[in-house]
Amino acid sequence: MVMPNFNFQRSRHDIRHFYEWLSPEYQWADHIDEWMELYANRKGAQVHRVCIIAPRSHSKSATLRVKLLHMCLFENRNGNPMEVWLFSASIRQATNRLEEIKTDMRRHPELRKYLDERKSNKQRISFTNGAWIQATGVGSAIRGEHPAVSSEPSISRLVIDPSG
Repeated sequence: MVMPNFNFQRSRHDIRHFYEWLSPEYQWADHIDEWMELYANRKGAQVHRVCIIAPRSHSKSATLRVKLLHMCLFENRNGNPMEVWLFSASIRQATNRLEEIKTDMRRHPELRKYLDERKSNKQRISFTNGAWIQATGVGSAIRGEHPAVSSEPSISRLVIDPSG
């Protein structure tokens, strides 16, 4: 399978293009349209919580990875970079998801430049545009911020890993 050419501006407005370009392993299906809408439609919420439940082999993890990366590259919240907490069943599972996103970014020179390696670590991806994704397990303590109970406007997304 040949990957389509990357078009940054098209990817900003066409998540399907971005999804299919990112990896030949990622196969778009009709249900992914619905999931992307669930991730995108905040309905005015300060903290946006999304949990996708579906059978195995429905691309839940791939869709989550692509959406998180797309949000951090192309979206903002009230003019500020995206700040995302990714909750998984365990911290190990959450850090595995982050590593998969980093792998996607490192694979493509077009995206590699947006990964801030100096500020990133095993539990956090920092982007050169100021966005970040922080991984944690469901039972882990969250120091400094409490997105599950906060109406803090600086927290852009609260995402629960669907494969957990």
